[in-house]
Amino acid sequence: MIGWIIHPLSYFGIYPYSYPTGGIVLFSSIKAVTGLSDSSLLFTVPILYSLFGMCSIFLSSRQLHSNRLFSIFTTFILISYQLFIMTTWMTIGTRGLFITFTPI
Repeated sequence: MIGWIIHPLSYFGIYPYSYPTGGIVLFSSIKAVTGLSDSSLLFTVPILYSLFGMCSIFLSSRQLHSNRLFSIFTTFILISYQLFIMTTWMTIGTRGLFITFTPI
């Protein structure tokens, strides 16, 4: 049990007076389960974040509008968004996981 988690929204930093620790907890959990080194995880986990983010924004935009071109354009906008690139580029940021789950 993590002592500083007050509420489930504390993982994303949405709960008042909380720090977003969900990405760090997920990273350390994956490291404990797989046994991979830090450098291997710093390469693979952000790729998984960005793939999940692309799939979630594509499916969410597909639910809003049935046009496939609209969904592809929306996905392109997300993957070219500078904040998304900076939080999923070889780093385990605290907001990267939040941005990835936002389209859901």
